[in-house]
Amino acid sequence: MNNAPIAKGRIAAAVDKYPAKDNNGQDIMKNRYCTIGKLTIWPSDNGGQDYSIEIDAIPVGTVGPIKAIVFMDDEQAQQQNQAPQQGYQQPQQPQNNYQQQPPPPNYQGRR
Repeated sequence: MNNAPIAKGRIAAAVDKYPAKDNNGQDIMKNRYCTIGKLTIWPSDNGGQDYSIEIDAIPVGTVGPIKAIVFMDDEQAQQQNQAPQQGYQQPQQPQNNYQQQPPPPNYQGRR
């Protein structure tokens, strides 16, 4: 029997919302995700599949249940398995329009 994993993915939780536009230009709120663990699918001895879930982080301030989303690394596995399938898009970083100010007169720097 082959001991190689069938598929791998990451487990994420929605930790923030940010405004965005949909394809029609309408304002919508999107989720910003934080990876909290990983998922590995292994072949089972009985011909099925075993799922190994490893959680290694919990979002700060979490109280109560966490809604976890699975993002599969292998596109083939997304089509074969019944794991939740949602596309992940990296949110655009806000533009920083701040300019560095000169230090005040008589500033000696860190001591």
